[in-house]
Amino acid sequence: MAKRKHADHRAETRGQGLSGLPHVVADSPAYLALTAFERAVHAEILRRFNGYNNGTIAITYEEIGERLKGRNAWPPNNARIAKAVVTLMEHGFIAEPTLQSWLQRRARTYRLTYISSGKAPPFKPATNEYREWKPSIVKNDSDAASPRKPRGGDAGLPSDDQTGDAGSPNDLKNGSFTCDEFKSPGDAESSLICIPYPPRAYGEQAASSNLLAGPWQMGRCEGCGERFEAGNRGKPKRFCSEQCRKRAESRRRHERTRSAGAA
Repeated sequence: MAKRKHADHRAETRGQGLSGLPHVVADSPAYLALTAFERAVHAEILRRFNGYNNGTIAITYEEIGERLKGRNAWPPNNARIAKAVVTLMEHGFIAEPTLQSWLQRRARTYRLTYISSGKAPPFKPATNEYREWKPSIVKNDSDAASPRKPRGGDAGLPSDDQTGDAGSPNDLKNGSFTCDEFKSPGDAESSLICIPYPPRAYGEQAASSNLLAGPWQMGRCEGCGERFEAGNRGKPKRFCSEQCRKRAESRRRHERTRSAGAA
């Protein structure tokens, strides 16, 4: 019987274990697609394998974080570690046989898919799910919608109907917001026309001047007592608004009823 050959170079374990990653796993597309942090999490799970416990490798997120802390003051958070574990499962390197309950304070157990498992012979062969992993293809919807692109820059300009320049300025074609129709007050804002419009910002003294003289006059509302533009001198207004007029008529009606009751 031929004598088995051993490697000349051996690791000095000093009585402890050795974490070895097969080259077929390290060279696989699933492993090369992992980030450095995800590979570090995988290495910490692989370190817990002692040659007999595949399928029952127990390690917590806190233990992984403490080992990956390095020189940092705080370890990485559990959410980042959990995301890396999920990625390792999706790439087919580890599997979680049983989900342990957090209420029982038991750590999750993992199984390395590229190593056989089982407590006694015959052992379960490695499943090697990482071989079936394929990168996800992200489709760009924007490129698919325009198979042909104009060669020149002028060919891609929108038409007048699309921009709204060809239409009337009164027609609102912009659907992103609602534009209220602007109603011009007429010639009141013009500095060239001051007659027969009443002076609003100059008061009674400006109304008596020759520059702003006209048939308008200031009056006092019989309803609220506030000063307002009473209108034409021939037929001045008695109330500043319809509400004041109704309020004054109601007050007069009550006074008539009260006087009739007293008599």
